[in-house]
Amino acid sequence: MRKMTLKSTTKQTRLIRGKIWQESGQTLHEVLIASSILAISISGFASGIIRSNRITDQASLRKVAESVMANDLELIVKRRFYTFRCRQGPCRDATTENDESLMYYDKDDSDDKQDFIGLCNSRSLASELLSDNEDDVTTGEHIINDSSLTNQDITITRTISLDESNNNQAVIEYEAEKNNEVIATIKTTVVPNAVHWCS
Repeated sequence: MRKMTLKSTTKQTRLIRGKIWQESGQTLHEVLIASSILAISISGFASGIIRSNRITDQASLRKVAESVMANDLELIVKRRFYTFRCRQGPCRDATTENDESLMYYDKDDSDDKQDFIGLCNSRSLASELLSDNEDDVTTGEHIINDSSLTNQDITITRTISLDESNNNQAVIEYEAEKNNEVIATIKTTVVPNAVHWCS
């Protein structure tokens, strides 16, 4: 009887130890579920990082394009409009003190003055200005070439059209594309400074 009790106790101890060992481990189902949850979390995190990098890249491309468009508008297009038919030396912005020295027609040529007045009255100063193709500033489309766009694969198109109701104004539109997708646009209306001399 004593021997049997000892065997029974040993057997129970082994069963208890086996049960404890079995309970402390993970089943295959639990491991698979945990792995799936971990994989979903990691893929979501990775796709978030990739999306963030793509947005950052697009923002930097947009900034480059907007910078080139703003430069073209300020240094080429507006400069052309604000020095319309200037005859006396380097033109300056029209301010009170230099209004007299900024000329848009030849004072001594009455025909030139009459032409200017005619353009003012017919509201066609911008039309006249854009009829001469200087620095590629004329009506229609023009592709902007800039050194900062060399390796960016960005195409910028400038379109100049006349305002239908007032040919003293020109509508300037810029559109930047990369891989046939528009990444930036600018649209503005420009009026030649000479309009202020129209009476």
